[in-house]
Amino acid sequence: MVIEFDSVEFRRTLGLAKADLQRLADKIDDITANAMKQFAENLVGEAGARAPIKSGDLRASGFVDEPRIVGDGIIVAAGFNKVYAHIQDVGGIVRPVKAGALFIPLRAGVYPIKGKRARKAAGFKYGVDFILAKEAKLVGNQYWTGTLQQFIPEAATLIGRQVGLMIAREARRQGP
Repeated sequence: MVIEFDSVEFRRTLGLAKADLQRLADKIDDITANAMKQFAENLVGEAGARAPIKSGDLRASGFVDEPRIVGDGIIVAAGFNKVYAHIQDVGGIVRPVKAGALFIPLRAGVYPIKGKRARKAAGFKYGVDFILAKEAKLVGNQYWTGTLQQFIPEAATLIGRQVGLMIAREARRQGP
């Protein structure tokens, strides 16, 4: 039995396969950047759902920048850009900026009112309904750092899986 091998056809087919692989390789950075951006958007969404809600401003301040290719790496900046975002996340000492003291309500329905007479007229009693303080320690709820601690250890796996799916989709689009 004789087996014939057509090296011309084999080389042509190999050349087509190499060209297809090169087209995919040229898109790897973009595909990876896109997967990283999707991962960051999911992180910000999850952290936003954990953020303390008063007005919704903190949750609405979540952002994900466009990916940047820097050297051999890809950077996607994400987070929350309200001035108080960090202290809400990790906690810290809060001091009044303009007022002489912080108005701290001690029960629901109590709100800041300037002046002793106005507070008395509203029926608010110091030590019962509110206190005034030069500073207060705020305990953060770790809406952002908690989300990062939960999902970052899996980041390479999750992003890698997404990159694989995107490459397969792109390969199918190129056809045989």
